[in-house]
Amino acid sequence: MTNLVPPGSPAAAIVAEEERLLGQVAARAAMGEDEDEGPRASDDDIDRDLISLRDQIGEARAEDLPPLIEQMTRLAALRGRLGGSKMAPIDLASPYFAHMRLKESGKSRDVLVGKRGFIDRQSNVQIVDWRNAPVSRIYYRYEEGDDYEEEIAGRRVDGVVEARRNISINKGTLRRIGAPQGTFIKDARGRWVQAVGTMQPVLHGGQGKAARPVAAPGPRGKLGVHHGPGVRADKALPEIAALIDKEQFELISHPESGIVVIQGGAGSGKTTVALHRVAYLNFADGKRFRPNAMLFVVPSQALVRYVAGVLPALGVNGVPVVTYTSWARSTRLKLLPDTPVKYNDDPPENVSRVKKHPRMLDILTALVARQARQI
Repeated sequence: MTNLVPPGSPAAAIVAEEERLLGQVAARAAMGEDEDEGPRASDDDIDRDLISLRDQIGEARAEDLPPLIEQMTRLAALRGRLGGSKMAPIDLASPYFAHMRLKESGKSRDVLVGKRGFIDRQSNVQIVDWRNAPVSRIYYRYEEGDDYEEEIAGRRVDGVVEARRNISINKGTLRRIGAPQGTFIKDARGRWVQAVGTMQPVLHGGQGKAARPVAAPGPRGKLGVHHGPGVRADKALPEIAALIDKEQFELISHPESGIVVIQGGAGSGKTTVALHRVAYLNFADGKRFRPNAMLFVVPSQALVRYVAGVLPALGVNGVPVVTYTSWARSTRLKLLPDTPVKYNDDPPENVSRVKKHPRMLDILTALVARQARQI
């Protein structure tokens, strides 16, 4: 049994289209940009070759793409070693995580969504920042085939979402494509296979929901050693921001005033929404929502380590992340510095009786109300 993507199939056309788009982006990004002058291509031989390869990739047949992209990658690496004043306009390792093809007024255009925006119309490269560009809302609010109507740059625009896909790019190589037609993964041999299971990854937990390619049976090896051809090919999981749905995006991009309450079971995406909302607010108003003016409170030390690692990846560095226990302790000592610092696991009986008495709830409620009036 095999699930290789057949040549000439609709799935192969999707793979070829995404390979071509990545090639165009990588070729343009390899030319870099000057910190002061903005994007431009120099006149040296390598840059001319990169421009030529970019044009060839845009016109090449699917079967001709791999050698062109490989050649372009080698030239890009050489260009990087030569140095100079140029800087990559985007992250070459993972420049974007989603792709839309929008049709407006009879014309189609490709829009890529990433962590950093970059537009060069001459090279036909348009990457929008998921936190900022109004057009990125279309990705989160609509599905493939939907008609859309949004206000962009002060005018109403409408059209059709012809394609909507989440993309995984690892170290500059296209590894995974998630689309309504299926999830396509490059396996350990460099072949494209169609995943089985859930076609569209979502921000939910649940046993058996991960999309995986069918593993070809191989010879049994020793414990911990796998020599067969069925090595897992789905290690490049989709970018979390690519899996945010309409409701989650509305919570993330909610106006900065007021309180946003998120409820849900385990694995429903609560922490993901909170993390991306911090990134969104910091980007929208960096002065008001500067990292040292925010506080991320979690229930466990394990989540402290997780959040502290994810926030920098979302472009937010320096946000304090603490457990509720440590926050409550430090806050209590600030407000009541004379209170004990040691906890008694065996309190006196009269103390327990007072703390557990039903009237204590009424007393605390009245105290909070009195303090609120004073504020």
